[in-house]
Amino acid sequence: VLVQAARRMRLLEQETEDRLRRRISERPVTVGVNADSLGTWFGPVLRTIAERGGISLRLTVEDEQHSLEMLRRGDCMGVVTASADPVSGCEVEPLGVLRYWPVGSPALAEQLGTENADGTGDTDGTAGWGSLPLLIIGEHDRMTDDILDLHGITPDPGRRVSRIPSFEGLNDAVVAGLGWTVVPVPSASAFVDAGTMVRLSDDVHEVPLYWQRWRLESDTLEALTDAIHAAAAVGLG
Repeated sequence: VLVQAARRMRLLEQETEDRLRRRISERPVTVGVNADSLGTWFGPVLRTIAERGGISLRLTVEDEQHSLEMLRRGDCMGVVTASADPVSGCEVEPLGVLRYWPVGSPALAEQLGTENADGTGDTDGTAGWGSLPLLIIGEHDRMTDDILDLHGITPDPGRRVSRIPSFEGLNDAVVAGLGWTVVPVPSASAFVDAGTMVRLSDDVHEVPLYWQRWRLESDTLEALTDAIHAAAAVGLG
């Protein structure tokens, strides 16, 4: 009885996989990716897919800490995530580490230094940091609080918080002096070298990234996976 049941289940599984393979080749490949990855290392993936041809992409931007929910719902075939725990029916592969600097405009950095000079805090350059205006890219963005926690600083509940739901827009807002935030090193380094952004501390916040995808034999998914690994090898080290 068990053998017969197992054979029926395996046949159903094979038929389902065959139908899925055909469906994937006929529809856009849905991928969840965080804005910071899309704005830094993910670009070569788009070029590789364009050169290969025959694949259309549908990208959904979501925080790397919350993208797994899209995979669980079946909204995406694969996601770039910060979680190494595989979703049921999926496989997970490490990509590398995306590093961030806490940055602000030169004027904001001066304001922070003035608050220290007035004797309102420590001499390590973090006093008054919790009350500085803040920039976030989305409602799930918590990396700035991680930096403050590292220094034992409690965020001021009355601080001004601006939400800029765009990677490029967030960089522009930092340069404009609207607030401070964390920016990926590959992007921030050019602004820091140009003097339009200033590192507010020596902290380097590291976020390990993983690729989680459906556990399914598919030429389309394999091509996308190969492109993502190749881009990550260069952009994330």
